[in-house]
Amino acid sequence: MVRTRQFDPDKTLHKAMMLFWANGFINLSMEQVVKGTGVNRYSLYEEFGNKEAIFNQTLERYTELVFRHMLEPLRVGNGKPALIAYFAQFKDKLKDPRAKNGCLIFNSLESDSPIRPETMQIIKEALEEQKLLIANRLNEGINSGDITAHDNPDTLSYFVAAQLRLILAIRKNQGPEKMATFCDVLLQDIKAW
Repeated sequence: MVRTRQFDPDKTLHKAMMLFWANGFINLSMEQVVKGTGVNRYSLYEEFGNKEAIFNQTLERYTELVFRHMLEPLRVGNGKPALIAYFAQFKDKLKDPRAKNGCLIFNSLESDSPIRPETMQIIKEALEEQKLLIANRLNEGINSGDITAHDNPDTLSYFVAAQLRLILAIRKNQGPEKMATFCDVLLQDIKAW
């Protein structure tokens, strides 16, 4: 007799995402995933695979629900105004107490555990999408004359991406107030470009 599923896979994956986001891959045991999702180990393995497979699926979910959502100002805007809107939104979102866990993608990169190729591929694709959107907006700003202080959007996009990582590290290690101050300085720099 086939057993019927006693849980919603989408809700379960969301709960697992929140657990990995709060604890990280290395610090979260399967027992904690079982307890936090309310789904037994066998059912989790049957539906999602092992811990790494569950993590990869939660990372993909995070990328879709959170990371790409944060990129929206870069998708809908043009040039310098889109960059300013992106960083202003970034600052506002990270000031929210619910953002205390930072970014699951960047947290995964900073983890002490080795990153497996499948996981790294998910991370690389997300970061490449971010870099490409930033480079496109920079290129638009340079071509329109809105950005005059720089002329190489590719190099500048790496600089901007590095600043994002720094902002996340500041948020994690020094708190939202220091992070907000750093964001303000960066926003002023972007406005002056």
